[in-house]
Amino acid sequence: MSSEIEVIKNSFYELFRVNYKDVKGKKRYFKDLENLSGTVIRICTKGKGLYYYNSEEYVFFEEGDLIICNEFYFNSILVLTRECKLDVFRIKDCSLLETLNNKIKKKEYRRIKIYNLKKVLFEIEKALKIEDKELTFFKLLLDVIFYLGERKNNIGFNYLNDKNFMDILIYIDSNIDRRITVSDVEKEFKTYNKVLKEQFKKYLGIFPSEYILNQKLTKAAILLKTTDYKISYISDILSFSSPSAFTLIFKRKFKESPSNYRRK
Repeated sequence: MSSEIEVIKNSFYELFRVNYKDVKGKKRYFKDLENLSGTVIRICTKGKGLYYYNSEEYVFFEEGDLIICNEFYFNSILVLTRECKLDVFRIKDCSLLETLNNKIKKKEYRRIKIYNLKKVLFEIEKALKIEDKELTFFKLLLDVIFYLGERKNNIGFNYLNDKNFMDILIYIDSNIDRRITVSDVEKEFKTYNKVLKEQFKKYLGIFPSEYILNQKLTKAAILLKTTDYKISYISDILSFSSPSAFTLIFKRKFKESPSNYRRK
């Protein structure tokens, strides 16, 4: 048996992409990842298995399952298929932690099924460039949190069944640093502004302009933490009207200026 672990770290999360390959026999036990204290999100993207807490407590998972743990520790994992892939997020960002902590008590886990998870992972990763890998997973993480917060309103991953709308999201995400506008989306998909607004309100509860702005700010936050680009350059490539306007909008969302955010 071999296992591969890819690690991505930034100020929002630590991501461990674990792939258990060529598992011999029907059952194999492995030690869980170490140093996973705090709030952890585990997403199974392939295969089946069990997480063990003790001899009486365990959590079964399969492809499409999401497990959120808040200070709840697993000791080992039992892999039930020849291959098992897991994306494990350890949350670091305070605002994300606050959102998740409101959904789950301390020393507790919660298991949720996300339908079409494989499709969303494939489509997002296919659309984004390799240097945008952190943004890819940050978007997935935000989608998961948004889904948890809005389930009662039936807003969340329902849009995955609408291929046209999925293509629109992929188009926006792929062109977020190319001065994309709502008008560009309308022209690309030969649709009207009213129809586009109705789709975004139906599936995400926001207007298309809000979605584009949120994606720009997400991209800006990643660039601030992972590059030494000047703030004026980030403002320009993400098509804000000026560095001062970018700073004002960024501060409104993240509660601090881009320069202070970068230094933290």
